Amino acid sequence: MSTPASAERWITFRLQQEQYAQRIADVKEVIDYQPPAPVPGAPGMVEGVLNVRGEVITVLSGHRLLDAQFEAESGREGRRILILDAERERIGVVVDAVEAIVSLPGEAIESVAPALDQTLLLGTARHGERLLILVDLPACCREPGPG
Repeated sequence: MSTPASAERWITFRLQQEQYAQRIADVKEVIDYQPPAPVPGAPGMVEGVLNVRGEVITVLSGHRLLDAQFEAESGREGRRILILDAERERIGVVVDAVEAIVSLPGEAIESVAPALDQTLLLGTARHGERLLILVDLPACCREPGPG
């Protein structure tokens, strides 16, 4: 089965009941959840650091990064860490589950309302019966542009 040339590939993941998608080009790998070593004084979204094959990765909470509601200790089974290339470093983002890789044609993507913070939010797209919230997780670590 081939995909249209204009379609982009996305990896879908879940935080609680919400469905999200991240461009697969930014994802280096997906690993099973491992508790990261805490970093004293780090911002609340930082869960800690993790050594992944000799590389120290900063691990962020997907729930806190995307302001998703969560139950503190529930649903740990099945969690994954998305390892992503950010501008200056490789980061990990903890998600409740990784679900699939999908192709979305550009015309399927709807932009977000101008009033919403568009740093991480790229838009939405329908995929079958699901509404996906399209995100750019590495944007949390990019230098702000001149403005």
